[in-house]
Amino acid sequence: MTRLSPASVATAARLLSVSARHDPENAEAATTVSAAFGKLQTGLGRWIGTASYNILFNRALGMTRVDVAFLDSLPNSRPTISEVLVVMNASDMSIIMTGLTELFATIIELLGRMIGHEMAIQLVEHLVPTDAGSTTHTEFEEPHNG
Repeated sequence: MTRLSPASVATAARLLSVSARHDPENAEAATTVSAAFGKLQTGLGRWIGTASYNILFNRALGMTRVDVAFLDSLPNSRPTISEVLVVMNASDMSIIMTGLTELFATIIELLGRMIGHEMAIQLVEHLVPTDAGSTTHTEFEEPHNG
């Protein structure tokens, strides 16, 4: 695995940010992670196509699972909450979140090879809520100058 850029890792971590207070069954975390997978597929799929996103996801998964074995149990690029919950209950939460962050950062890195790293970061950042009360956007708007 190549070294991931700090910007890709930070963006992935923000997309996956999970409340520090988890219930014992990890349901809140599983919901957040499942939603993050959905945001990536829907948001990036609008720009590169769903089929292209799935190819990108599968490539990132193949690269990441070498270091993170539990990723083999992810069924597809948009796992349901219950599928994520099975993965999360199989290991320590910190290991799970580190592995998922690496997977998401790898997706960003691969996308960056196609469209440029800054644009890839910008597209994914647009999917991240700015605060806990925010909703994410699926439309990407050019920054307004002036």
